[in-house]
Amino acid sequence: MQKLLMPMNNCKITAGYKSQAYKNSWGFHHYGMDLIDTKGDRRIFALGKGDVVACGMDGSHEKDRLGNTVVIVYRDVVLNKSGKTVNLACRMFHLEKITVKVGQTVNVGDVIGLYGNTGAYTSGAHLHIEFDTDINYPQYAYGIGRSGNVIKKGSIDSTKNPADVFWLSDNQNFFFNEEDINTGWVKREDTVYPTIKKEDTVADILKKFESDIEIMQKENKSYFERILNKLNSIDNK
Repeated sequence: MQKLLMPMNNCKITAGYKSQAYKNSWGFHHYGMDLIDTKGDRRIFALGKGDVVACGMDGSHEKDRLGNTVVIVYRDVVLNKSGKTVNLACRMFHLEKITVKVGQTVNVGDVIGLYGNTGAYTSGAHLHIEFDTDINYPQYAYGIGRSGNVIKKGSIDSTKNPADVFWLSDNQNFFFNEEDINTGWVKREDTVYPTIKKEDTVADILKKFESDIEIMQKENKSYFERILNKLNSIDNK
């Protein structure tokens, strides 16, 4: 089992899943979440261990369709609210640069690419990320008008709200504007995420073990010195 982390270290949400304001603005539903990094770091990190099943330019040029896209399948994912374990397809749009290849296995923290402003439906550099419970057809996205080079037109809405998926590591932060909630771009439930507490790494365990050994050695030395002194005192009598 695995818990999927945010794709950036200082995430800020600008549009939520099925946001009403998004539909009013663009004329269609939003089946994912739009994110930026508040410190301007455009790197996109792998959320966990997954397999890259598709990637590349979705249209004929960088301002066509969904721009640079990546599709990764993550298995045995623990949802943050229900605790259920599911397999998920993760689709990401509008990348400036892709640094992974089809068939590649990624691990948490690996750089997938840089988010950007490619594609037709974007008003600025950001990452659109969406999740789908149908991993048999991970490239099929519900809500798009026609199929592209990478992302295909889906007919069934099997998407999952990213707010039910993401976890935060202890070195990640999440931000939002209250105004975006008031104006319908973001829902309150899109802004709360559990934090995964850092577990001891192998290096941490070894360091603690070495420290314990050192203490034991000192204690044993003191013990044997006391025994030797006792024996010497007997011999001197």
